[in-house]
Amino acid sequence: MNEIFQCNFENLPLTFFSDGFLNKGKKAREFRVCMNYKRTNNTNRITATKQCVLMMKRRCLASKFIVLKTIRIPLRILVSLSGMFQKLKILHLLRDPRATLKSQSRFGIVKTNHLEENATKFCNRVYEDITLARQSPSIGSNRYFPISYENLAKSPKEMSARVYSFLDMDVTANMTMHIEKMTMADRTCGESRIAKTMCTKSANSSADAEKWRQTIPYSFAAVVDSACSMLYSIVGLRSVPDEEHLRNLSFSLRTKTIDDFGDFRYS
Repeated sequence: MNEIFQCNFENLPLTFFSDGFLNKGKKAREFRVCMNYKRTNNTNRITATKQCVLMMKRRCLASKFIVLKTIRIPLRILVSLSGMFQKLKILHLLRDPRATLKSQSRFGIVKTNHLEENATKFCNRVYEDITLARQSPSIGSNRYFPISYENLAKSPKEMSARVYSFLDMDVTANMTMHIEKMTMADRTCGESRIAKTMCTKSANSSADAEKWRQTIPYSFAAVVDSACSMLYSIVGLRSVPDEEHLRNLSFSLRTKTIDDFGDFRYS
């Protein structure tokens, strides 16, 4: 991460550049275009990578913002980086652990026969992250921003505007239009199971955010509730007493509304 933040892509292993997520960024996508062009001109892979990396480095150095999306990284690592990079800001996406763990079980990351152990480990890690954020003066409210996934899905334009404000970025008409397409558009991600599961487009993001409540077994949710009660207490979530309440979407899973966009340090 240190090398990425400094645009030192030439110091990264070659396997880094084979990651399909490089296609997700507008500027990063240019690396793949460059590679395709080089390979069609019979340039070997190592030489092509070195040449295209320099192109991506120049684009990175000329950028006003460097955005890195990562999953399951302990916050303590980012806290240590915050001392090296004074302008580093952290967006922490927090989703209901019942939905997260159910999603992970579909990919085999969470084993249902070890659900209690997996849920305890997951929720303890998130609890430790939030606790560390509360106690770390180096990442105060101007550098750390916990985001409720459910709030983001229910009010995508409003929440995105708050994110942009936190990052000192301008909200443009193009950005607003892009959010509308992503959260209120027809799905165009493909028909395969993986494509549908990983799709980031939705005709109704608010409805999709709680769709898991209609399919998750109550027994699964109950195990997570039991394992994650300590986390629930600081993020404002509540357990579901029975299957009827689980399926009833009018029954809120939050014990309170968090007006400051999920900044649990002050709850």
